Amino acid sequence: MTTEISRKSPPGERPVADVQAMRVFYQSTLDAMAMSVAVLSPKGVIIAVNASWAQFLADNALSDPGLAIGGNYLDLCRRKGDPDSLTIAAALTALIGGGPGPFRLEYPCPWTTGNRWSRMSAVRVGSATSPFVILSHEDITEQREIRLRQREITGRLLLAEDEERRRLGRELHDGAAQKLAAAKLILGRGQAPEAVAEAQQLLSEAISDLRGISDRLHPPMFDPLGLVAAIRRAVGRFSRETGVAVALSLPEAFPRLARPVEITLFGAAREALDNIRLHSGSPKASLSLQVETDEPCVRLTVRDHGKGGAPAEGDGLAGLRLRVEQLGGSLTLARARPGLTMTVRLPVLPADADAAGADGG
Repeated sequence: MTTEISRKSPPGERPVADVQAMRVFYQSTLDAMAMSVAVLSPKGVIIAVNASWAQFLADNALSDPGLAIGGNYLDLCRRKGDPDSLTIAAALTALIGGGPGPFRLEYPCPWTTGNRWSRMSAVRVGSATSPFVILSHEDITEQREIRLRQREITGRLLLAEDEERRRLGRELHDGAAQKLAAAKLILGRGQAPEAVAEAQQLLSEAISDLRGISDRLHPPMFDPLGLVAAIRRAVGRFSRETGVAVALSLPEAFPRLARPVEITLFGAAREALDNIRLHSGSPKASLSLQVETDEPCVRLTVRDHGKGGAPAEGDGLAGLRLRVEQLGGSLTLARARPGLTMTVRLPVLPADADAAGADGG
């Protein structure tokens, strides 16, 4: 026969079993958090940590007692003495004393694998007379690198777009504007049939130049008929102007994609044709557009049969590469023997998707 001895709590206190259950609950809650968390007493002493905090210390061989349970985190920060540590110590002291919160700080943190960036957050909990601070650390190195990369891409894209506007300005000045000025001078000298015919020819060329620039900025049929129709029209115009025969492989049924994706693909086709006109000397070319279901992505491929040298990444190509990267795609140039192949891959984003980089030119 066994006898069970029950342990009773003093009057007014919670049963011991309830206290243990609450401790298990609180610890489980802390351990469920992905970021490293510690709880500080009003004097800055660490009274609890979660599994992520303990794992961080183990992974980086951090044995400072100020980082373990029972250690004084405030004293550790003051002892380090660097600007970030002193800022943290002052902020936590103010927070414990009733100052406004939460407190957040991003700072470089040494790891065994090198410096990483950490975001520290601190919030006061408990009563005014017995406050506690929940302290969390989160590794934001990858997030920070992504933000810096996005800022870099945005800055470079703005420069490329400004250069593109300059190029269009030069084309307008050297092309349509000059022809319009010449037509005005010719008509100003008289209305002879020869002069009128010459002026009409210049006016026709100026109109053609303006339409070409307008189509490059935004083809009239882009919105109602979509990407395939816009590419087909641009290629037809290119072949008429240059005599270069372009073999097209375009799907009859092609889905409408997010506007930034369609604009970027059209810009890629236009840029490839411009490079053939200016650099290739090729008598023929090919252009294909297809959706790859494995990835999934949409792929545009343009190949010429000319000299095979890659054009310098100047105004148009550099801007195009940035827009492609901003949408999470890739642009490659490869020798085709003979000629050059440009391939652009972009993620398949449906027309109603909220894609980044909207309305890039």
